[in-house]
Order: sequence, then C-alpha cells, then structure tokens
Amino acid sequence: MGQMPKAYRDCLGTYHPPENGQPAMIRLARSMPLAQAVDTLLHEWTHAVTDPDGEGAEKCHGGHTITAFYPQLGRIERAFHTAVEGVLKPNE
Repeated sequence: MGQMPKAYRDCLGTYHPPENGQPAMIRLARSMPLAQAVDTLLHEWTHAVTDPDGEGAEKCHGGHTITAFYPQLGRIERAFHTAVEGVLKPNE
C-alpha cells in the first residue's frame, strides 16, 4: 500500500496494466482499514484478470461489465473466502 499518484488521489485502489516494459501493478491507498483494503485488492485483481491490458478502463464504465467483470469478481471473492475459511475466525 502506498501513496496514490495525483491523478488517482480519490481512488481506494487502481490497476495499472504493463506499460513501457514495466510489469502490471495494483496500488492501494494507505488510509483504509485492512478489511476494506482486502476488498479493494480483490476488486483490482479482478480488473487484472478480466482486462490485463487495461483496454476497458476508458470505456465500459471503467471496466465494470456485467458479462465479464462481476461474474469474475464473484468467483475471486468465493475462492478467497474459501481459502481463508477458519483462518480468520476469532479464537474461542
């Protein structure tokens, strides 16, 4: 997590596709609670999976499409929750 670039200061997270020889990057704002940061990371990861080249960011409501983005977000969220099931439960 780090400081967001000026152009993205009002964003909680961003996905930046590979560009000019640099690898893809997901940025998360520092100022949010951990649970919100995890949700934001899953959201941005979905952008990376559904639109790795960032072509839909300028159109399709910022890459949020009913046919590609949201079904994949649901799959990623379910997989995440299954992977951490029991691990994040409070000790009794």
